[in-house]
Amino acid sequence: MALPAFCRIDGVIDKRTGVEGKPYGIGFALALPDNWNGRFLFHGGGGLNGSVAFPLGTVAAGDTPALARGFGVFDGSFLRDQQAALDFAYQAIGRVAVLAKQVIAFYYAKDVQRSYPRAVQQEGERR
Repeated sequence: MALPAFCRIDGVIDKRTGVEGKPYGIGFALALPDNWNGRFLFHGGGGLNGSVAFPLGTVAAGDTPALARGFGVFDGSFLRDQQAALDFAYQAIGRVAVLAKQVIAFYYAKDVQRSYPRAVQQEGERR
């Protein structure tokens, strides 16, 4: 399947030195299509932990990846120490979703109109 033109952003938040002096943090990737539909699809976790997959939005998207349908797409992943597991279980999804929406709003100069899944919501944001 041909993908539309898009900008990929890779990042890490909460960088720190962890087990055995190795660097750790919450890794993420955003795919921002040129023809954005105003919506945000968050997917990640589960089998994606440990790496940041290419952000196509294939999870729960049917036959056509979300990126090809105009969604801004996010993939999240975590590294392998205890704090990374705690971040995943309690903090990372909310922290990265809020950051991703801010990046998307800055990139397009327009706020996200709809968010899927909608469990993570910024203060004052409409669902």
